[in-house]
Amino acid sequence: MALLRSAVNKKATEDASTSQDRYPFRHKAQKRRSEPASSSHMKRDDSLSPSERKKRKVVTEKRKSLSDITNKPQIEKKRGNPKGDTLNVVTAFRPLLQYSRNQLKQLKVDQILVELLKLEATLESSEHVQPPKVFKMLSDGLISKIRLFETDKEIQKKKRDMAKMIRLQIVTKLDATANSLGYCCGSHHVLDSDEEEPKIRCKQCRKRSHVVCAQWNPIHDGSASEFICKNCKPRPKRVVSMTKLQTTPSSDFIETGINEFMGTLDSLETPGRISCRIVACIRRNGRMSDENKKQYPGLSRLMDDIPHTYKLYAITQQIEGQDVLVYMLAVNEYSGKGVPAHKQGLVSILFLDTVKYLQPYKFSRKINQKFLQLYLQNAQQRGFQKARIYARPPTSSDPDFLFHCHPEFKKNLTQQGLFAWYRQAVRTLTQELNSAGIQATFKNSFDPSHCKTVKNLCEELYLEEGFWPNFLERNLGKPLTTLKKLIKEESEDRDNCQFYIYFDDNKGKTVDARQEDPFIHSEIGYTRDAWMDAQIENDWQFDSARRATYSTMMLISSIEDERKKQSVKNKDDSMNDSGIDMENDENAAPSSPN
Repeated sequence: MALLRSAVNKKATEDASTSQDRYPFRHKAQKRRSEPASSSHMKRDDSLSPSERKKRKVVTEKRKSLSDITNKPQIEKKRGNPKGDTLNVVTAFRPLLQYSRNQLKQLKVDQILVELLKLEATLESSEHVQPPKVFKMLSDGLISKIRLFETDKEIQKKKRDMAKMIRLQIVTKLDATANSLGYCCGSHHVLDSDEEEPKIRCKQCRKRSHVVCAQWNPIHDGSASEFICKNCKPRPKRVVSMTKLQTTPSSDFIETGINEFMGTLDSLETPGRISCRIVACIRRNGRMSDENKKQYPGLSRLMDDIPHTYKLYAITQQIEGQDVLVYMLAVNEYSGKGVPAHKQGLVSILFLDTVKYLQPYKFSRKINQKFLQLYLQNAQQRGFQKARIYARPPTSSDPDFLFHCHPEFKKNLTQQGLFAWYRQAVRTLTQELNSAGIQATFKNSFDPSHCKTVKNLCEELYLEEGFWPNFLERNLGKPLTTLKKLIKEESEDRDNCQFYIYFDDNKGKTVDARQEDPFIHSEIGYTRDAWMDAQIENDWQFDSARRATYSTMMLISSIEDERKKQSVKNKDDSMNDSGIDMENDENAAPSSPN
């Protein structure tokens, strides 16, 4: 019996050995289930060395942190724990980038994902790694490289569209993650001067925010040392509106007309209300600048100083509750005392500039043309007899006329495209006036037949920008008949850059002074150069929607502040003590609109 039992046990042992050879994984699993918890592979902490115990603790904490973040729908804000915050950022982006891994490889930026995972792997020993460093790595590395891919026209449009989709997803995720950790945004913003966008530090949490993101307004908020971010002290969104500025008869006309026009557009979007105000309305004596006197000595000796009124219009649209500057117009108006008969009742368009934030965007061309049409229509109603436009697109040496730093996606029109834009706007205006019983015509060349002297001819044609000053300076001294013939031929050859609009019903009339705007002095809008210098010196740019909103807020606040320090001059004051400005003219050509 004993021998039989021994044989059975031997057979069982052999079968078990054979089973272990055939199914080693099954055997190991059965062995693990049968072993007690005190087995060697489940050592207790007291059986570990101090270094092993420390390593296990770190691994356990990391697993727990990753598990907590994965299970939570939103990333929890961990103040005072930069390493934990950085881990949250890395973990938040890992699924998005892994999902886009194949596409990122096509964009040749998948190395960013590798670097991000390396950062996660070495996070335990990277005490110096702060969330902004991860933001900068993603913004400067990944987003900027994807942008370069998007703008490469040699790549298929389908791939470029895919790149744009991925970039927008990453930017959205980046900003949301940064906000959840108490930062203003996750993007690394660079100014047009290649310098990093200025930041301001919260005096409570000590975190730094972009001045633009924080909407910090030094005029209203005081010293930067007292700044408290919205995470430490929640506050309502500041709204600075153009409607707080003084209205005038012409600005009211344009504002009412454009909002009525917006209501007629066949659009599913509800456009924000548009406001129009005059930044500056200054009476000038028309004296030629010293620089132009040297350049055109013959003209400076021949022509008289002709007084005129310089106006700078600003038009904003309410977008997401904030006023955003979308359109600027600068003009010279010749009327009143001291203006000779041959230039009486003339309107000269100096600058016209736009940025592409106007909504609805698909109607932006018509809306921008309507702004110009409403101004000219108002000029006709006030009694002006004629208007002139010299159209030229921006150049590399003068890319910004009235907005500092246009958006990258804004493409300026060519000379031919700009001429077509103005021709369409002017033709529509004259047709509308004629249908209303008001006689209006336009031409693309100048007819000098009505000019009686060389002096009158030069004064009527002279404009600092354009081709006429050089042409007139070269041909001074020639008989009037010869000069008229040359001017007519030159004007016909250049019929793609000039417009002369005539309101025939106003011929012989004078401008109605009762409908004129009051004089408004403004240091910031004193000249075109002063307006641009204020934007450049303060880095008020319009190259993105966020910066355009902030720059608009600061421009309106600056105008509002300077008007609080000075009383607006009344319309009834005499020109000598209220409006005459003895500065030089500022003439130029309109920019390229949408």
